[in-house]
Order: sequence, then C-alpha cells, then structure tokens
Amino acid sequence: MSATRRQILSRTGATAAGIAFTGALSELFAGSASAAPGGHTGRAGYGPLVPDPEGLLDLPAGFRYKVLSRQGDPLRSGEGLVPSNPDGMGAFAGRRGRVHLVRNHENRVTGRIGVPTVPGLTYDPAGKGGCTALELDGRNNVLGERVAIAGTAVNCAGGPTPWRTWLTCEETEDRAGTNGYTKDHGFIFEVDGADPRRTGAVPLTAMGRFQHEAIAIDPASGIVYETEDAFERPFGLFYRFLPHRPLGGTGSLRAGGALEAMRVPGVADLSVIQEAGT
Repeated sequence: MSATRRQILSRTGATAAGIAFTGALSELFAGSASAAPGGHTGRAGYGPLVPDPEGLLDLPAGFRYKVLSRQGDPLRSGEGLVPSNPDGMGAFAGRRGRVHLVRNHENRVTGRIGVPTVPGLTYDPAGKGGCTALELDGRNNVLGERVAIAGTAVNCAGGPTPWRTWLTCEETEDRAGTNGYTKDHGFIFEVDGADPRRTGAVPLTAMGRFQHEAIAIDPASGIVYETEDAFERPFGLFYRFLPHRPLGGTGSLRAGGALEAMRVPGVADLSVIQEAGT
C-alpha cells in the first residue's frame, strides 16, 4: 500500500506536533509501492509497522521519532501556547551546528489556538495564523521556541529562500472587515527563524494578493515561482515574480518587481490539463 508523507502524518495525528525522525524518512517512503515504475520495488520494503506504546506514530523497526513541540503546551518563550494547525515548515542551518525550524500555523478565525500576538511581529491582531520558530542543537534538542510572525491568516505552505529565510503564504483572499479582520489578507511574508525581528510582519504586496500555496526560488536567477490554491472557478494560476533585486538577501523582496501569470494560447482553462508533461 502506497502512502504520502501527509497521509501517514494525518493518520497518526503527528501533524499536531513538531516531530524529528531519526534515520532517512525519504528512504522509508522509497520502500513503498509507489517508489518504482509500475508500483513494484522488487523488495519487501521495511516490514510491518511496530505499534507505538505512546499511541502517536507507528514506524517500522529501526526507525524512531522525537516530539519537539506539542499543540497547546506553553511556548518556551513564555509568549503563550503552541498554536494549532501546524502546516508547512522550513529547516535552516544555523551557527554551531544548530537548526532553525520555521513552522506555519494554518489558522482561520475559527482556529482553536491562535498564534500569540507580539509587538513588532503582528500584522493584523485579528488574524490567528502565523509562524513559530524552534531552535535545535545538533542532537535535535529544543533550545528555544517563539513566535516568528503573528496576525496573518491561513498560513498553508510557502518555501525557503537561498538566504535562509522562510516565505510564508496566506491561503485566503479575505479583506479587511471580513471575519473581523482589520487588514486585507492574501499575501506572502518573509520570516527569519533565527531573528524574526529582522523581517517583522511586512506583506510582500508586489508578489500578489491571492490564495497562495507554495513558492520556489530559482537560485541562479532569483525568479520566484508561485502557485495558487483556488477552490472554485476561476481556478488558480501559475505565477512567476521577477524581483527588482534578485537574490538580494533578507528584505530584498520588499523592493518589488513584476508579477506574471502563465498563459497558454488556445487553452482557456489550464485546470483541464492534468497529464504530467503535457
């Protein structure tokens, strides 16, 4: 039986916590039936799942996990509780072998535990989404945990930059006055997990206001590719952002640029093209 990372995590409830896996998780999935053409790997994979005594995450023999953070526990910074609905996350190398994890919280206004509002790091006090940042040592021990950005909404995915910051994306188009929001939403924000106050809570408006999903930056050109997760027609587009300061480092995307959407002549609705490579 094949499975995606998201399916396995959702089945075990692991999405409610930050988890570090010991061993190569990619190799675990490489042993699934979906890893080879025709759905057959020619080997038995890693064997059956071993029941977890803690009831959190069953893994094959030889694999381990470590819980780094649990929803509802106090943040180590003392700023409030670990927010609900963790989603996309980025890991960045720090000094002295440390790692900085930036974790999205895809909270709507109905989110059970919102990201605590912190002066200087809050975009819209009515927004419950945002990011938290964890600092780990070389053995995955948590050294710190704090708010990285607050007051955003529905922070779904995003992506890393070549200069080791995280671009967190709002998957909503709610305007000020909707759901109690005081500002328009639907933007991308840059987050520095090592020092969140370097980036603050500044919307990168030139990168578009829509239901963002993920981004990827070409490390050679600095072009940012953006996807849109629209839920009804007209469905989302595929964008590229041409920065005025490509590869300019932290804060450089605030300088703006040109946002373009892909158009295929003769194809009015790209959603009808569903075969890879077409």
